[in-house]
Amino acid sequence: VSTILALGWALALAAVPTAPVTTVPDDAPVGPFVDPDTPRSELRRLDKLGREFELVMSDEFAVDGRKFGPDGNDPIWTATHNRDKTNLGLAYMRPEMATTERGFLKITTDRVRYRGTGYSSGQVMSWNKFCLTGGIVEIKFVLPGQPGLGALWPAIWMLGNLGRATFESSTEGFWPWSYDQCTRPVGPEAAFQFDQRISHCDAEPGFGMHPFQGRGSPEIDILETNTAEHFAKQLVNQSVYAPNATALAGSLQLAPRVPKWMRADEGELPDRHHPWYPGIVNGEEAAYNSNFFGLWNYDSVSSVTILPDDAYSTPHKVSFEYATGPEGYMRWVIDGRLIMEIPAHSLESSGAMVPAEPMYLIIGTSVSKLWGQDLEAHPELFPASMLIDSVRVYQPKPQSAAASFPEGAEWTVGCSPTVCGREF
Repeated sequence: VSTILALGWALALAAVPTAPVTTVPDDAPVGPFVDPDTPRSELRRLDKLGREFELVMSDEFAVDGRKFGPDGNDPIWTATHNRDKTNLGLAYMRPEMATTERGFLKITTDRVRYRGTGYSSGQVMSWNKFCLTGGIVEIKFVLPGQPGLGALWPAIWMLGNLGRATFESSTEGFWPWSYDQCTRPVGPEAAFQFDQRISHCDAEPGFGMHPFQGRGSPEIDILETNTAEHFAKQLVNQSVYAPNATALAGSLQLAPRVPKWMRADEGELPDRHHPWYPGIVNGEEAAYNSNFFGLWNYDSVSSVTILPDDAYSTPHKVSFEYATGPEGYMRWVIDGRLIMEIPAHSLESSGAMVPAEPMYLIIGTSVSKLWGQDLEAHPELFPASMLIDSVRVYQPKPQSAAASFPEGAEWTVGCSPTVCGREF
């Protein structure tokens, strides 16, 4: 990274809009996961209804040369050392591909052969170290690669802590379940329920978990990027989006799925004949990802919006806000613009719920045959680095949560597999 480009990133930070903040009192929040380098102006946030949240976790990546290897020395992050076979992955995830430099977390992807793979890349995750249930997750990022090419798969996402991302055997029977009922589906959908490894029907689930409580490892994709043609071909065909524009998708992967008739056909948008999940709100500059609605055993609920070309050189801020319970919601926002909001009642069609599992964070770049473009045709992409300027997580204080939020909303920090569900 050149000194001039690094200076440009630093100067650009001042131009990135921030969420509204309140006056910070002397008793500012501190805790084991709060980075002392976090500016005091960033210690509070307001949610969509103006309720106050406080910082419970942050990482400013201000110390250069950090290592995130599987030895577990970092208090929040672990960089994995494994071949990523998910989604026809082509890269080996190596700890040395993730470090800190000039105030950024830097994850590099390169065309370097390693253990039978053609590419080396990196990812860090907070699995079994930092997990949350409910809150606001806010991340400033710079994309890897260059505009117009969707060959790389940068992702910022969350997963239920019962499964470990990219270790496929750990998620079998857990991913992406978010279901706590004992009713068994009938008809063509009957097979789906039996895939849930820990069901509400189980009197003795074992492993210290509660009886009669359905558990799983749902997935929330805060950010994935590709070209608009890959994510929203229907809108490209209508000349709403340019085919090679950079599209950001925010998504929820969950099971059980809705009945087949409720899904739109691939490439089409939901309508009264295929209502999908009624009540979902897309932002004014966003639209459904009509290229993919899921597979036979799960649904993928996703909306996309267009990013400017400077997302490859200038930090932008993506956030995900959610509250659990029957009156909860999930909300994706980029640079202050709504991408998608899913109210809890929209999930009633499938019986799923807003994820109540302890969720952890994953940040990385994958390389995959599924991601649309011929990597061999674009050697100029490599090496490519995704940069993360900061990660911050906010939750309401317990006393204000009890007074201001609907019954059933949970706000916790912790990864214990035996804990899922708490009331103040």
